[in-house]
Amino acid sequence: MRIALEDAEATGRLGAVIAPLLQRGDALLLLGPLGMGKS
Repeated sequence: MRIALEDAEATGRLGAVIAPLLQRGDALLLLGPLGMGKS
């Protein structure tokens, strides 16, 4: 699945929703320019 996010705040909101659903061993690949909240 590919999701285009507008800015760092959108990345943070997505992370807040996804984080509780992840389990040990799950992996995510975040792509985008520096400063978009991927870390």
